Amino acid sequence: MSDAWYEVVEASTRLTQGDIIFDCPISTWAEEAKVNGASAASAEVPEATPQTEALKKRHEIIAEDVIVMTQACDLEHGKVSDVVVCPHYALSYFREHIWKPDQERKQQKTNSETWQKHFKGMADGHLWNLCVVNSSAIEGHAMEHRVADFHAIYTVPRDFLESLLKE
Repeated sequence: MSDAWYEVVEASTRLTQGDIIFDCPISTWAEEAKVNGASAASAEVPEATPQTEALKKRHEIIAEDVIVMTQACDLEHGKVSDVVVCPHYALSYFREHIWKPDQERKQQKTNSETWQKHFKGMADGHLWNLCVVNSSAIEGHAMEHRVADFHAIYTVPRDFLESLLKE
């Protein structure tokens, strides 16, 4: 079966905009500062600790499914040393673990009708920070619809990302 949206590429294929990468190591910031290995309730910098040390305590590495957002022409012509990526989630995961808890926190309905309205808004492009990505039926690489989430934007060193993909 042909899948017009996707193709599986060789590891040697050049990185380009729209590439989907699963389990990509991402350098990010913890929501709470870690003090002496434990989370602290606030991110206040202790008086004797320099600002850079406080910032280092918030640093963490996570694995995230991402989509390459950097312009294809900038990647093709080697104009960037860092690649901009954003996370994407399986639609079913997004509904149960992101949308539903957010609705509950705001004391909003989480029924099928409310979800369908929200999904339609995403699919029609009316929600600036969320984008529905087509499903894939490629044998061995099938995936359900995904939701690209522009709330979190990351950068990854290009040389690191390209070496990761070659592995």
